[in-house]
Amino acid sequence: MKRFYTIILVLSNLFGFSQTDSCTFILDGTIHTDIEEPTNSLQIVLLNAQKGARIAADGSFLINDICKGNYTLQIRCFGETVQENEITIQSDTSLSLLLDYHIHNLKEFEVIIDENEQNTFIKNGLTPKQLNQTRGLSLGGMLEEINGVRTLKTGNSIAKPIIHGLHSNRVLILNNSIRQEGQQWGAEHAPEIDPFVSNSISVVKGANSIKYGFDAIGGVILVEPTRGAKTAGTYGEVNLVGLSNGRQGAVSGSMHTRLKKLAALSLSLQGSLKRGGNQHTPSYYLNNSGIKETNFSTLVNWEKENYGVELFYSQFNTDLGIFSGSHIGNLTDLQNAFNLEKPLGEDKFSYEIDRPRQRIEHELSKVSMYFKTGDIGKLNLVYGRQYNLRYEYDKDQSLNDSIANLNRPDLQLELTTHTVDINWKHFAKKGFSGEIGLNSIYQKNTYTGRMFVPNFENQGAGLFWIERKTIKKLLLEGGLRVDYRRLQSFFWENDEIQSPTNEYLDWAFNIGGRYSINNFSSIRFNVAKTWRPPSINELYSDGLHHGAAAVEIGDANLNQEDALNTSIEYDLNYKWLRVNVQPYFNYFRNHIFLEPQLPPTLTIKGAFPTFIFKETEARIYGVDFFAEAQINKVFSYVINVSLLRGYNISLNDHLLQMPADNLKNRLNISLPQCKGLTHNEFSIQHSFVAEQSRVPENSDFIAPPNAYNLFDLTLSSEITTPYSSVNVSIGVHNLFNTRYRDYLNRFRYYADELGRNISVRIKIPINQ
Repeated sequence: MKRFYTIILVLSNLFGFSQTDSCTFILDGTIHTDIEEPTNSLQIVLLNAQKGARIAADGSFLINDICKGNYTLQIRCFGETVQENEITIQSDTSLSLLLDYHIHNLKEFEVIIDENEQNTFIKNGLTPKQLNQTRGLSLGGMLEEINGVRTLKTGNSIAKPIIHGLHSNRVLILNNSIRQEGQQWGAEHAPEIDPFVSNSISVVKGANSIKYGFDAIGGVILVEPTRGAKTAGTYGEVNLVGLSNGRQGAVSGSMHTRLKKLAALSLSLQGSLKRGGNQHTPSYYLNNSGIKETNFSTLVNWEKENYGVELFYSQFNTDLGIFSGSHIGNLTDLQNAFNLEKPLGEDKFSYEIDRPRQRIEHELSKVSMYFKTGDIGKLNLVYGRQYNLRYEYDKDQSLNDSIANLNRPDLQLELTTHTVDINWKHFAKKGFSGEIGLNSIYQKNTYTGRMFVPNFENQGAGLFWIERKTIKKLLLEGGLRVDYRRLQSFFWENDEIQSPTNEYLDWAFNIGGRYSINNFSSIRFNVAKTWRPPSINELYSDGLHHGAAAVEIGDANLNQEDALNTSIEYDLNYKWLRVNVQPYFNYFRNHIFLEPQLPPTLTIKGAFPTFIFKETEARIYGVDFFAEAQINKVFSYVINVSLLRGYNISLNDHLLQMPADNLKNRLNISLPQCKGLTHNEFSIQHSFVAEQSRVPENSDFIAPPNAYNLFDLTLSSEITTPYSSVNVSIGVHNLFNTRYRDYLNRFRYYADELGRNISVRIKIPINQ
């Protein structure tokens, strides 16, 4: 530890951050906010002196050993500057500062602040700046800004998050505290969520919070909307997004209000539109890759001190074109397509979405209530109903003209899900706090047209109990849950209806801790045992998965997947330096994966790559590294590194579809302010993704693609007007129009990734 302090001191002197012995003044004070939220996730920084301190839960702070002079005082939340003040130090100084959560967009952090300080799990969230600069992307694309998160893509419009090499049914998504239930089991079934509705997006890595679900082996994604106006009045915002690639445009608006005479009631309304045409690689257009979205949501919230009720409804509607070059007529042409540098077919821009395509509708209805149970706790009740309707249109219509004229989908899936969650939290007493809860689910799926997965009913219930104990600088947490699942399927076989039933009963546990080493560093650890039953497609899929342009075959004899997860996080936030390191190790018994089967399959619909679900004993481990250095008032540097290894123990070989090693580093340059333009920043980002060389030999239809480097530029500013401060961001992705393919894109068999993409984003606050 002495050596560590010596290194920090030497680095401080190298950058000119050291002070003389005569610098002995003290700066202390209190931060006040306009809402009742803890402040201990905030940091105060005396920028010119490169000194800082964490702000305590009561808002107090203390900085020692300050010289006389003029300083810029910054208040930061998770590394993001949310307020600046110019101050002069001539002697010991005390300050009382007011921080307005609405004006400075701290509402994005309400969930993160509460959870991070009361739990032991590892959690990372998008900052307000990252939210603003990724608006218009899919949820998966936005989440890639978080270290350790990649995306599994099918083309360039369908993306789902990968956390530590795990995706689909191993990653739980909570949309406004409701477990997201759609057709998420497929590789090309992206989450049916409008990211514009989100005011907070964060990731809990690893299966280390069993309150969210026993099957969240990879982690949990929390998507939270604004919960109405916190104070009396009306405010909102309009977001405008334009993207050059695909000539895509998006607009979103939201409005939140609370009445003075009816202070318990708040109302919110939000809606968004998106439209884009064929996207472009560095060399050619991707035919039939357009997108169209129409979404909206509304929220009514009644909040009193001892009870409250919330009503929420959202609807997500999208039409997606499936790249037509992925649907090939015969085996010879398919093999040629694997080898061609440019796909066969048209090469032009169009907004038309033709076959093959998908149309998805998703509704979420939520009713939640809370009641304070005296002075000892709080009871939460949440009911959610989700309705998911999916139409899938194959490339070719029926040969019967009268049927073809109806243009009906070849496959229609309807999934209705009901969930009920009951949770009681007891307040801290003698250092103990905790919660006990019950989760239940019932869902029914039916299909019309050709079968890919059968009709089924899925029902289950789970009971969990979590307790926390604070012992000085150490917070310990332990949790236990038991879950039951029953899956009954219905399908024809040998002219008879079959209705097999799969039942599962098992338990999961989590043990974690958070230790505060000192005022600027801490360590978290978690050990969890969890499990999940095989999903419906892993058991019974049989045929063309048209969106993925692949034939997938399930195995009805698959066993439940068991996992043991361990993770550690070290966090340092010392003056000008922030470091976060997260190593993890996951062991799996009966790990279920999708294995390519050579050669491809010829069907009546064409020739397609074939995949079979299998299980194996496996281990997945790696490390996520993040560092940020505030070099001086002008320059800051950020680096993210993710290394991951997947190993098939049963076959003594590597696992398939594991993310390759990747690195991101970014230089931020604060530009001078001028009249009407503030918070001016220019950033240069470099991303490197290595070639995934750790794959079994001759295990895929084509070899993994080469490594690639990408460069991005972003210029952002805040324009002050008499009415509000408008945030403007201009970016260029893939600056040098690099041609590349990504190992995690299922369509890498046929086409390159997108070329240069210029973006313009404008955020206009209303009455803020």
